[in-house]
Amino acid sequence: METNRGFSVWLKGITDRIDLKRKVAEDLDGLRRELEEEKDAILRACAQFGIFLKNNSVLTYNDAMIGYLNLLIKQAREKADQTQVWRRILQKKMLRT
Repeated sequence: METNRGFSVWLKGITDRIDLKRKVAEDLDGLRRELEEEKDAILRACAQFGIFLKNNSVLTYNDAMIGYLNLLIKQAREKADQTQVWRRILQKKMLRT
């Protein structure tokens, strides 16, 4: 009987780890979808802003616009880098369990 109990505990530990890994994968997939939606929203906003500039300015763009877009790009890259760091941390934790 003790062998069956030990096996049950061992099996529960494995299924708990599988469930945890599945949950982490689902969370990462949700985060990926969120970031894709955010990227799409940014691209739509940039397109609308470009149309606005084309219709309402003498020049299609100016130095301030380029600086602002560079700032947005930098922030997006930093956010992506931070996401990669968290993904690596979660993967390392999953491998340890």
